Amino acid sequence: MTPNAKTRTDISIAKAIGIILVVVGHAGAPGWLSDFLYEFHMPLFFIAAGYFFSPAKAGQPWEFVGKRVKGLYLPFLKWGLAFLLLHNLFCHMGIINSYCGASPYTHTDIAKRAGWMIFMMAGYENHLLGAFWFLRSLFVASLLFMGLYCLLTRSFHIRKPETAALVILLLMTGITTYLRAYSISLGVAQGGYRECAGTVFYAIGVLYRSYERKIPFNAWMLAASVAVVAGFSVCCKSMMAYNASLKMFYAILVPGFFGWLMAYYAGRYLVRTPLSGALAYIGNHSMEILALHFLSFKAVSALKTVCYGLPAEEIGRHPIIGGNNEFFWILYTLAGVALPLGICALYRYLKRSLPLKQTTTD
Repeated sequence: MTPNAKTRTDISIAKAIGIILVVVGHAGAPGWLSDFLYEFHMPLFFIAAGYFFSPAKAGQPWEFVGKRVKGLYLPFLKWGLAFLLLHNLFCHMGIINSYCGASPYTHTDIAKRAGWMIFMMAGYENHLLGAFWFLRSLFVASLLFMGLYCLLTRSFHIRKPETAALVILLLMTGITTYLRAYSISLGVAQGGYRECAGTVFYAIGVLYRSYERKIPFNAWMLAASVAVVAGFSVCCKSMMAYNASLKMFYAILVPGFFGWLMAYYAGRYLVRTPLSGALAYIGNHSMEILALHFLSFKAVSALKTVCYGLPAEEIGRHPIIGGNNEFFWILYTLAGVALPLGICALYRYLKRSLPLKQTTTD
C-alpha cells in the first residue's frame, strides 16, 4: 500500500528541511553552507514526489494528471497571476526596481506574461517568484514519468514497478546526457534540462520506496550521507541550474540521492522530538514559503537599509542586499520561513471568521 503524504510526518519534516534550505540558499548564507545544500535540496523534492508514486495510478492516468494539475499547475497560476497583477504596485512601492532590473509592465506585457504562464508555465515574476521553475519542472517530470510508466507496463508488458522505474531512470539519464552533451534545448521554458533531470530523480524516489527495507536505517547511514554530500560540495560542486553542464548533471546524481537519505533519515529521527509538530507544519506549507520568501526578504532588507544608512532603493535588490551579511543571512532565513506562514495563517483566519461575522450581523 502506498503511504499517504498527508499522514507521513517524517516526510513532511524532510520537506521542511528542504524548503528551509531553499530559503537559506537564497538568503546569502556562507559559501560552504550554500555549496553543501545546493548539492541536494532541489533533487530532494523530486525524489519525495516519486516516493509517493503508486503503481496502481497507472490504471487511472487521468486521475493522476488531475491531481498534478490541482497540486502544481493551479497553484502556479494562482500565485503567478497574483504577482503579475501586483507587479506595477511593487515597482511603485520600491519592492522591486531598477536595482534588480525591474520596470513597470504595460498592458501588453501583462497580457503576454499571462499567456506564457497559462500555456508554458513561464513568464512569472522572476524577482519575487524565481523559485517557481520548480513547480513547472515537477509538473512536467511527474507527467513524463507517468506517460513512460504506462507505455512500459501496457505496451511492453513490464509487470514489476521497480523494473519499469529502472528503465525510465536509465532512459532519462541517457536522454539528459545527450541533451547536455550537445547543448540541445527542448520546447520547454529554460530548455527542459531540469524537467529531464527531475524525471531521473522522480524515478529514484520510486525505486527507493521499492527497496527501502533493504537499505539500513541508522545513525551511521545518516552520518555517511552527510559525509558524501559534504565531500561532493568540496570536490565536485553542482546544482540543479537550468544551464548545467553534463559534468554538473552527473555530479548531482550521487549527492542528490544521499541528500534525500540525509533529510529522510533526519525526519525519522526528528519525528520523535518536540520539534516534529512545528517542522511538519513547515513541510506541509512549503508552497506558501516557496511563493512568499523572496517578498518576505524585503522586510529584512528594509531593516538593513536603516542599520547601515543605505538608500531606500537598495530594498529592490534581488534577492537580498549584499555585503555585511555575516549575521543578516540568519534574519533573512527566519523572515523567509516565518513571514509566509504568518501571512497565510492570517489569511485563513480572516477567511474563516469574516463570513461568520456577516452571518451574525444579519
